[in-house]
Amino acid sequence: MRTRAVVLAVASAIAIAAVVPAEARAATRTTYYVSPSSTGTSGEPGKSCATAGYRTIGSALQRARSGDTVVVCAGTYAEHVEIARAVTVKGDGNPVIDATSENVAVAVTGDRATVQGLTITNATGQGVFASRVRGVTIRNNVVEHNDLGIAGKSTYKYCTTANFVADCGEGIHLSGVSRSRVEGNEVRNNSGGILVSDELGPTHDNVITGNNVVDNTNNCGITVVGHRKGAVDAQGKLHPSVAGVYRNVISNNVVTNNGTTGTGGGVLLANPRAGMAVYRNTIRGNTINQNGLAGVTLNENTTGQYLNGNVVTRNTIGTNNLLKSTTAGNGNTTGVSIYVAPGAGKVRVAVTRNAISSNVYGIYALAGTVLAQSGNTFTDVQTPVYVAS
Repeated sequence: MRTRAVVLAVASAIAIAAVVPAEARAATRTTYYVSPSSTGTSGEPGKSCATAGYRTIGSALQRARSGDTVVVCAGTYAEHVEIARAVTVKGDGNPVIDATSENVAVAVTGDRATVQGLTITNATGQGVFASRVRGVTIRNNVVEHNDLGIAGKSTYKYCTTANFVADCGEGIHLSGVSRSRVEGNEVRNNSGGILVSDELGPTHDNVITGNNVVDNTNNCGITVVGHRKGAVDAQGKLHPSVAGVYRNVISNNVVTNNGTTGTGGGVLLANPRAGMAVYRNTIRGNTINQNGLAGVTLNENTTGQYLNGNVVTRNTIGTNNLLKSTTAGNGNTTGVSIYVAPGAGKVRVAVTRNAISSNVYGIYALAGTVLAQSGNTFTDVQTPVYVAS
C-alpha cells in the first residue's frame, strides 16, 4: 500500500509539473508602462501611467517578451518603433509617435504583434510597415501625414530596394503579410492611404476593414498591387508561394477624396509589370466617393500578368474619376473602371450588387474584360454598363 501511495504521489507531482509551466508563463506576462514624463524607476514595468518605468517605447520593447503588453501613455515620442515579437503596443490617452526624419514610424516584424490606439505621423515613408509577418493586428490608430518622401523617393531607402516601385510608402503598408487585420484606423493626409503589396513575399488572406481612408490626395486610398515578379509564369501558372496578392478582403471602409492632386483611385487593384499577380480579392461593403480615378479601378497594364477572380460587391459608390482620366471612363466620372491594355489578354472580374450613383459611367470596361455583373443599381448614371468590343 505504501509503495502504491508513493507511485501515486510521484504521478501526481509529474502531472502538476506538466501543468504549472503553462500557468506560470501566463502569470508572468508583464505590462510595461511608458511615459515621456516618467517618475518611475527605470527598468521597472510600473503599475500605471503615473508610475511608468520607461521614457521611450523602444526601451520598453527591448525588455518585453512575447505575450507582454506595452502601454504608451499620453505625450509625444520622437522615435522609430520596431515591434519584433508578439507584443501588444497600445496607447492610453492619445499618445503621438512623431517620426520626423525617420524612414518608418512603426515597423512590425514580429508575428502576432498588435499596434493599437496610437497617433502615428511625420515619417518619410510608411506610418506603419508590417513586413514578412502573420497574425498581426493594426487597430484603432490615427495614421496621418506620412509618406512625405513622395516628391523625392531617392531619399527613402525602401524605394531603392529590389522589387519596390514608386508607391513604396503610404500610411499603412503590408508586404509579405498573411492572416492579419487592419481595422478601425483613421488613415488621412498621407501621400497614399493603405498599400497591400508583395515586394517581400506573398501577401494573402488579410482583412482590411472599418477604416476611414480620406484625404490621401497624392495616391490611392487603398492600393492592392503586385510588385514582385514570379507570381505568374509565361504559361499563366500561378506561384502563390513565391509572390502575389490574393484572397484579401477589403470591407466596410470609407474611402473618400484620395488621389485628387496626384493620381489615385478609391480602391485600386493593379499589376504594373509582367510576372505579377493580384487575384481572388474581395472588395465588399465599402463607401467610395470623390476620388481622383474611378471608385474601384482594376488595371491590367501589360501582357504576362494575372488579375482574374477579383470580386467587387455590395459597395456604395458615388461620383469618382474627378481627374477625368481617359483610362478610367474615357475622361468621364466613373464608378468602376476595368482597364485592359491592348493585347494584355482577358481579365475576368465580377461586379455585383453595388449601388452606383451620380456618374457618367457606372461600370466602364475596356476590350479584354470578361465581366460578370448582376444585381447592381444605378442612380443618375448616364451609361450604367459599358464594355468595349
